[in-house]
Amino acid sequence: MAGDSYLVHVLPGMLVLSVGNGLGLPVMATAAVDGTTEDDAGLGSALFTSVQQIGGAIGVAALAIMGYSSGLTAGAICMAFGAVLIVALLPPQANSPRQPADMEAAAEASR
Repeated sequence: MAGDSYLVHVLPGMLVLSVGNGLGLPVMATAAVDGTTEDDAGLGSALFTSVQQIGGAIGVAALAIMGYSSGLTAGAICMAFGAVLIVALLPPQANSPRQPADMEAAAEASR
């Protein structure tokens, strides 16, 4: 169509997606390997990546089955629901940055 253009229809969504991925994926990857030992960190990272890829494929397939407009509506509802869950379920954080367990043990030993 003559009215279709990249700048109007594609670029805004790609900018939102790139900012969201840039802010969210490093945090999720860190959370995925946070409780693992050094020996198991690679396994935790691989599991995170596998779940991310499989979840994305299943999500896209489910939204595609619904059709274009219904899929977009369902995707927006899922994103809003996820945002509400994140805000509701995240525990309040202390103002000071968290230290790894081995650094805390070293600090206790030096006192």
